[in-house]
Amino acid sequence: MIKIKVITENGSLRPKTPLPTNAIQIDCDGAFYTVYMQGDELPPKTAPTQTQEEINAITRKEAVRAVMRDEADPIFFKWQAGEATKQDWLEKRAEIKAR
Repeated sequence: MIKIKVITENGSLRPKTPLPTNAIQIDCDGAFYTVYMQGDELPPKTAPTQTQEEINAITRKEAVRAVMRDEADPIFFKWQAGEATKQDWLEKRAEIKAR
């Protein structure tokens, strides 16, 4: 089991270091991500307070926000500096939302 500190960046919570891609379960209590790897004892299951649809929507929203930050925001700043067009930025945003 690995604990990774939660940080706030641009109003969003995110892990201080990247989460392992081979984790079998990841929990977050707002202060730490608890990452369970193969061979770790998992915590007991409890009834979710959110439906799976709500969880999926939140997860997608967080993923889109991260991709926007990584891919679209740099184009926005290039547009502001005159190094790209507004259309370049809008196209990248549309591409990300369509994924």
